[in-house]
Amino acid sequence: MNKKLLLSSIIVFSGISFVAHADSSVSKAPTPPPTIQNNFGAWKASCTYAPATRAASLCIAAQQLTMQQDGKSVALGMVIVARAASTKEPITTRPYELSLMVPLGFDLTKLPTLTMDNGKPLNLPYLVCNASGCLATTQTTPSTMAGLKTAKTGHIRVTRVPSQGGGTVTINYSMNHFSDALGALETWATQKAPS
Repeated sequence: MNKKLLLSSIIVFSGISFVAHADSSVSKAPTPPPTIQNNFGAWKASCTYAPATRAASLCIAAQQLTMQQDGKSVALGMVIVARAASTKEPITTRPYELSLMVPLGFDLTKLPTLTMDNGKPLNLPYLVCNASGCLATTQTTPSTMAGLKTAKTGHIRVTRVPSQGGGTVTINYSMNHFSDALGALETWATQKAPS
């Protein structure tokens, strides 16, 4: 998969924005690529289309994980399932990537794990960290995708750094409507960009 495209898309999708200082002599910013998006419960699904071919180039289903603390919503991370077209292959033939965005302050030498219901934990290697958190990602297998589609709950486990007391933190979340979001991505990936 085109890691740069996927990573930059995940960063944009997860709400991390970069402000570009444009020269006032530039007449107009480029038109953003066509995108279809919809919410399925807590899951947000979107597909972006390449302007030249009108074919799907990136499709993402993601759930922002939060908790309430002192009456405020606090971000805990994000679960992301995405796939991108390559220069040689259309999106429909590409595998999905499963990614977790976890908060800072966890031990990067211990991989985060994702467990569906009471299944076997899946290790996700860290890819990059920025001021908003750390992204861990892995390519999915057909059995991983089948588990995601049928799961009721997901459990992310991360390990605190020793200076913060060590130990494991578990972030539980609902998988309700994930299969609906994934179904939309599958449909949108086979369609041309909306007019």
